[in-house]
Parts: sequence; structure tokens; C-alpha cells
Amino acid sequence: MKKLFSIILATMLLVSVAFTLNVSAEKNPHIKYLQDKLIIVGDENGDLGLDKNITRDQLSKIVVYAIGKQDVADGLINVPSEFTDMKVGGWANGYVNVAASEKIVQGFPDHTFKPHNNVTYEQAIKMMVVTSLGRDLNDEERAIDTSSWAAPYIVQAKALGILQNVGNVNYKDMAVREKVFEMLYEVITRKANNAEKTLRVMVIEQRVDGAKVLALADTDTIKMGQYIDFKFASNINPKDLIGRVVDVTIGPENTIIGAKVAGEYKLLTGTFEILNNRLYMNGNKSGYDISFDEKSMMDNLLGLYHNDTAYDLGMFLKEKIVPEYAQVLVNDNHVMFIRSYNFKDIAPVADVKGDKVYIIDNQKPASLTEQPLNTVYRIEKSGLESVNASDISIDTVLHVYGNNNAIVTNKSLDDVNFKIEKKNGVLNFNVGGDLYALNTEKTKVGVISVDLQSYKAIPNNDNDTTLRAMSSKKNVILLDINDNVQLVRGNFAQKEETMIVEKLSANAVRLIDSRNNAIDVEDTLDLEIRDGKKFIKMSELKEGDVVYVFTKDGQVSQINRYANIKNVKYVDKANDDYLIDTNPSRGRYALVTVGGQVYELTNDTAVVVKRDNSYTFTTIDYVKKHATKDALGVAFVSTKEFKDLVVQAATPTTAREDLLKAIVFTNFKENVPVDSSEIVEMNYGFIMNTDKVLNVKLADGSKKEYVPHPAATIEELNPMDIVKLNLTKDGQVISAEKIIPKDYREYEITSISKKDGVTTIELKRGTETFTKTLKRDIVIFGGDIEVGSVVRMHVIEDDIDALIIVK
Repeated sequence: MKKLFSIILATMLLVSVAFTLNVSAEKNPHIKYLQDKLIIVGDENGDLGLDKNITRDQLSKIVVYAIGKQDVADGLINVPSEFTDMKVGGWANGYVNVAASEKIVQGFPDHTFKPHNNVTYEQAIKMMVVTSLGRDLNDEERAIDTSSWAAPYIVQAKALGILQNVGNVNYKDMAVREKVFEMLYEVITRKANNAEKTLRVMVIEQRVDGAKVLALADTDTIKMGQYIDFKFASNINPKDLIGRVVDVTIGPENTIIGAKVAGEYKLLTGTFEILNNRLYMNGNKSGYDISFDEKSMMDNLLGLYHNDTAYDLGMFLKEKIVPEYAQVLVNDNHVMFIRSYNFKDIAPVADVKGDKVYIIDNQKPASLTEQPLNTVYRIEKSGLESVNASDISIDTVLHVYGNNNAIVTNKSLDDVNFKIEKKNGVLNFNVGGDLYALNTEKTKVGVISVDLQSYKAIPNNDNDTTLRAMSSKKNVILLDINDNVQLVRGNFAQKEETMIVEKLSANAVRLIDSRNNAIDVEDTLDLEIRDGKKFIKMSELKEGDVVYVFTKDGQVSQINRYANIKNVKYVDKANDDYLIDTNPSRGRYALVTVGGQVYELTNDTAVVVKRDNSYTFTTIDYVKKHATKDALGVAFVSTKEFKDLVVQAATPTTAREDLLKAIVFTNFKENVPVDSSEIVEMNYGFIMNTDKVLNVKLADGSKKEYVPHPAATIEELNPMDIVKLNLTKDGQVISAEKIIPKDYREYEITSISKKDGVTTIELKRGTETFTKTLKRDIVIFGGDIEVGSVVRMHVIEDDIDALIIVK
């Protein structure tokens, strides 16, 4: 009887507690706010279960509602998830897909999501911080408190006011729904009170923590023509945007948190001259208007910078400046911005050690010269990109101006023959009918080498015996910013370098060299292949072999395997179990810690990353900055192992035997956000690591080239494939989805009808007929559809979003 009475009493207490929680919830304006917004809903009885825990799939749903992407989630409910335990078509699948793509949630190392697991307070706090900021924490924010993985998120949540109504909780406890809703309320109202604005601007000058911009449109608080100093978020470098028209997103505290270069403005590069208020680029006879007094601001010259110094146009003309290189932004037929340069020195880069850059100076070519650098720009498709000195690669060309500032270019002609000829008193190199001149200015003359070690200035002499001897051989020619010759390097001497085996066939092997060129080597009787000290057959090589390659007269003469990523010491660690230090003490170059053991690198250590089935040589700093830590594998080869296995190597390593000769990071993943997508038709085929660009046709019939991002993973594409390209903010391809392969099924259109703005077509294939609707934003290749057209198509939920007319 006592036991029964105890059970009844306990049940009454539970009911009383639940009733009290629900009553308090009705009086909680924050909960009511979320209910009114339909962000949280109760069960069939209206009960919110505020005293209960919250699961991972439930929290994914409410944060997706909080960021206003429930429609996107609805569209992704039938899209397979990256997580193996999410059911396609299940109520939570679309929400988890969106939350994962927004980096608000993550899965587990076994590729599961565990949707029904309860969420702890620290897990919920991380999700709320990422939702509030629109991004994950950066390295600087994480470093605030390293006592646990959750500590920096808790610090950030307190700073954002997310926890002000939560009270004292144990962050490792399972979260109660009411307290999670309190956090959610603060996140939503904070975002509402700090609504982001978009504005088109021109970036004029860099400031200490941002830039001076000119507004090219109105907002409720900003007028067109107004000059404003904006702060920039830490992930946006205003140096990269100077002189560009940019659509910016203005976040809290007047900070630019997003920037996208406006694509409709034309960027011209090269040299120019100004005559009678017209600017003529590269000697073209048709010029562009240049003025300060047009009626429309978009027809005015808004800024002129020479060697990073602001100039008045009148002063620029008075000083009779003749730029060696310029980037000119034009709108229609009007010049909007000029960024020009003259160089004190131009020279090829021979070596880079940390932030120290060494050039081959034509006036003292016997030894390398260190070039101090303050600001460095690299020429990219979108303009000039600001980089660090440590990002500069060898076999590039440095153009020095001002106070040790520089522009670096990477233009080369590889494995070419040339003819030499004089033209207007200047030596020219004829390569396949194209002429490349020698710059004859004293500090800008190119250099020449036949043994890869000693250099001399290139003589302006078409009878020079060295040049004559080199002309019939294979050479590497480096070009400067205006395609003048800066380096001619012959392949007379034997070259030695580390490469990696990427692919194998019956009698050939594909190697990737240190410059990430694909080198196909066929098996011949003259080719030696070794595994350490013993000779092996080419068929015994394996994908992932680290090899030391000897090349003579442009031909691979010996391949020596000294490691494989599957049989050297291999550690597969996740999260914080490995550490990369690129600024260690005592003059060391870099350290990598894996599983508690420290490995030391030199600037000559070969650093390779494996993405899917492709390999790329890179730098340890790149790996530190860009690698995700999920299941990153690391394979090591010490200098001792290398010396023991490649005894005939002439390239010096080091007296120490405990340093790394090579390090390979497998399962390498780089989180590069997709900024936009484009559906295109492949004009030519594309093979990753073989082709440098994707040559495509757009729906309007025009042709375009896209450059793959260094972290891209792109399957082999064929001509006439219809492909969805996912692009970075700089317009590079990060991935490609083949949506209509060239061998896809073909259908005949038997009828076309339109009603209420919706186009419906009937299709036939054999004896099968069916009906589909066309999406409003459908992309059509090959002309206009009509009855009788034979098409291939891509369908999403019974709607056609892309098709190609075959005939």
C-alpha cells in the first residue's frame, strides 16, 4: 500500500511540474514570439514539451526556420544526405541538408548524423553561435579559450547575449527545450536588429582595417556619390578589391561582411596612352572616354592610382607618366578607374624561404639576391590579389616598384624550341611563330642558364653561341607581365626531383611533378625503375608511390621509389590530434605533430596532398590554413630513409637525418564555399590535372573558359555534356555535376502548351509518353524548343530545369 501511495504521489508531482512549466511558458514573451513566428509549434495538444530534451533533427529544423530557409529545406527533402543514417524523404532530411550546407551542424567520423540523439547545451550553443554569425569561428576567435572545444563558443555566445536568459547550467548536460528556445529568441532578434544591407560601391583606397569606398547606389542612409570608410571582416582583404566595382553586404557595426565583384564591368590590362580625353589600350585605335564632368557618375573617372599613390588626372598627364602595366576598369565606353605601374626591377624568382624571396639579378647573376618586400600582388583573372611573400613560388617573375612593393606573375613556356632574330634592334625569341622580346632596360634584362645552377644576362645578340646551342633543345622560358623574356633555362643537365605516381596503365605511368604538371612516361628498355636499391618492373609501381625522378635532355631516365602512402608510417587522426606549426622557435622551418610525435620539415621538404584520386604538391602553410581536420591521413619519409633508398641522388638534402624529405596528406579536404552556379555545355572534353581550363558554351551560344580552383574535384567531362559548374566568389570551378551526359536518353517533343505562365510539354520515347513542366528559369541549349524537337533533359521533381536540343 505504501509503495502504491509513493507511485501516485510521484505521478502527481510530475504532472504538477509539467503544468507549472506550461503555465510559465504561456507567460514567457520570448516563447510566444517564436510561436507567433511559427518557428516552434507544439504537438496535437499544443504542448511544447518545454521541460523535455531536444534532438539533433528537431534543432536542425528550428534553426533552418530561424534563418528563413524552410523553402530550401522543402526542396531538399528527397535529396540524398551526406549522412548515411538520414532517410531520403524523411521529415528531417531537408532540414539537416540545409543545416549541414550552412555549416551549422556536422556529422560524426563514421559519416552518420545520429538525428535522434539528444543535444547537449554546448552543442546547442555552437549551433546558435554559427547561426547568429552566419559562419563558424575563425582561428583568432577559437584561441580566446582553448580549455575545451566548446569554450570559445560559450565565450562568443555570452558576448552576443545569446545566454542572457539561460541561467546557470552544466554545459555538458542534455539541453532542455525551453532554454534552447531562449537562446534561439536572442539569435533571431539579434539578426533582426542587425539586418544586413547590400550596396554597390567602388573600392578606392585601403585603410588600416578596411577601405574607403564610393557609393554607386542609394540606401536608406547612404547616397550615391558619397565616400565612406568601411571596416572589412577579417576574411575579406580590401587590397584584392581596389579599383573594382563590388556588391558589398554591410553587417553589424558598419562592417563589410561579404563582397562580390560586379561582373558587368570590363577589366582591361596592359599599357595605355591618353590623347584628347580618350584612353587607348595596347595600341588599339578605338579608345574609351575619360572625363570628370559627365552627367552620370558611371561615366566619370572615379579614381587614378599610379604605383599605389592617388593621382589627379591633370598631374598624371603633366608628369608624362608612361605606365609599363595597368588595369583599367571601364563601364560601357567610359573609363571608371585606372591602376597603373612602373617597375624599378624585374627578375625571376629562384628561391623562397619562409617570407624571404631570392631573385636572379641580371646585374649580379653569379649568386641569388634577397629582395625585401612590403606589399605583394599576384595577377589573377579577377584582378590583383594581395598575397604574402611566403605565397610566392619559384619560377615566377617579380616586378618591383615603389618602396619594395611588387607584382608577381606566373607565365611560362615549357619544353619549347625557339629561333632567335633581331627586330628593331631588339633580340626576339620566336616560339611557334609567336615573338617574345628581350627587355633591354638595364635592371630588367632577362637571364639564361644551361646547367640549372649558373646564370648570365641574356645578350642582345642573335649570334650568341650559347643561345644558338640552346635553340634546338627543349627549354623553359619565363615571361614578365608584358610577355618579355625574363629567363631561358635549358634542359642540358640532368634534373632530379620528387614526384608522385598518380595513375598506371599496362605500359605507362602518370607522374605529378613538383610544379603539378602531369608527366606521362612510357616503359622503354632505356628506362630504369628501382625500389630503393633493387630493380623492378613498371607494373610493380603503385598509385601513391613517392618517387625520385632523374630527367636528362627532357626525358625521364630513372624512377626510384622511396615510399608509398600505404606502407610508410601512416597516422589517421581527426580533430585536434595533429598540429602544424609554421613559425617554430630556434630558426626551424616548420613542425608537424601527429599522435604526440613531432616531425621537423625544411623548406625543401616535398609537401603533397591527396584529394580523392588526385595529388597536388603544395606548401605546409597551405595545409595549415585550408585543410579540414576530418580523418586527415599523414604519411612521412625521413631524410635518413631517403638517403638509404636513393643512394645515387646528387641533390643535397641535409646533414641531419631526422628531418622530413617528404610528407603526404591523404583524404585532404578543403572547405571552399560555393558562391554561384552556372549550367553550361562542354565545348571540349576535360580531364583533371591534364587540362588547365574548362572550355564551354553558354545557352546563348557564346564560348567561355573557366579555371579550376586548386582544391577542385572534377570528374572527366566529354564534349556536349551539360554540366552544372559550382563556382567560388572569384569565378573558379570548385566542382562540376554532369546533369545531362552526352549519352543520356533522348525524347521527342509531341506537344507544347502554355497556361498561366507555365509551359507544359508532352514527350515520347518509344511507346512511352509522359508530361513535364518547364521551370521558369530553365536553361535551354541549341535554340528554341518546338514540336518534333529531339531533346535530352534534366528533371527535378517532374520539372525540367535544363535541356539540350539534339535535333
